[in-house]
Amino acid sequence: MAKTLIVLGVLYVMAFGVYDYFQISESDGFNLLMRTLITSSLLMMLAVYSCWGKERFFSLSVISLMVFSMLAFFILNLMVEEKTSALLPTAFYYLLASVALSPLMDKRHFVVGLLVGLVVQVVLILSFMHNQELLVLILPHVICWNLITLFVSIKLIDSAHEHYAIAMNAYNAQFYDELTGVFNRKGVFSWAREMQQWARDNNQVLSLLMIDLDCFKAINDTYGHAGGDEVIKGSAQLMQQHLPANSAIGRLGGEEYLIATCAQSGSVNDALAEKIRKAIESQVFQLAITNELQVTASIGVAHDNGREGFNSLLKHADDLMYQGKKEGRNCVVSETDRNYCNQWGFCGQASAFCKKI
Repeated sequence: MAKTLIVLGVLYVMAFGVYDYFQISESDGFNLLMRTLITSSLLMMLAVYSCWGKERFFSLSVISLMVFSMLAFFILNLMVEEKTSALLPTAFYYLLASVALSPLMDKRHFVVGLLVGLVVQVVLILSFMHNQELLVLILPHVICWNLITLFVSIKLIDSAHEHYAIAMNAYNAQFYDELTGVFNRKGVFSWAREMQQWARDNNQVLSLLMIDLDCFKAINDTYGHAGGDEVIKGSAQLMQQHLPANSAIGRLGGEEYLIATCAQSGSVNDALAEKIRKAIESQVFQLAITNELQVTASIGVAHDNGREGFNSLLKHADDLMYQGKKEGRNCVVSETDRNYCNQWGFCGQASAFCKKI
């Protein structure tokens, strides 16, 4: 609606510019100047509006352009006597455009901008309108319309922010894991599927790192689910800190994670897996209910060969992770070399906790 109103305003100014050329010849230069200012400010506002979300000072820019355009429009209508009758429709147009734009605005910027606009309107009307009957008719209407617009717009802004927060919470619940804050299964699968095609188009290698914390059932049995949740949350945050660009992590459920990452070669992603394994192995988790705890992880790494689909790649990574479990845990197993990972030096020692059980 806001875009439509701005475009209609531009068309109105241009159409009546042509009309004025034939009807009010003695003020052609003034009309042309004012209409150029009005049109240019509206077009600039339309350009800024199209960049909403990217423009850093969107609110201030749009409000400033709106006030400037309205100022030029009011001066034009007040200075040319034949146009005074159009003053109320002009004020109504700008207030209607303000209401339409208000949900996108910062509340403080909007309130200040509207009050400045009201002061500008009142000053111009008192300064240039000499017809007392018309002044008494127009001024109260303009003030009332501005105040009504202010209250309505504040409600719209509050409602827009409330609905935006609800929408974001619904989005986060759909794609993000509540405990860890990283992607959930749906979120990371969606991201990885998109990146699989991107990697193929950009001569990159997409790798899936299937990660499972070792002996986690015993951790839950020993320290309870509260302790287990602390380890899950801490592990996710730790892994996220080590991710390079074009990478994402998701929690698939329980203590199992998936990292999707793109690089120039599979060996780079193998090295990332080993880096993450070492980071988990060396991390000391400070549990609130007990002493320090160290855990390890088994990681399977599958590289996209450009032929298989995502589900096949995912199963491959899962199989390689279980191969690492069989080899004694705390291991990275990659398809780059079909030999066992300990021939690469990618295996560590299972955690003391695992050894106890």
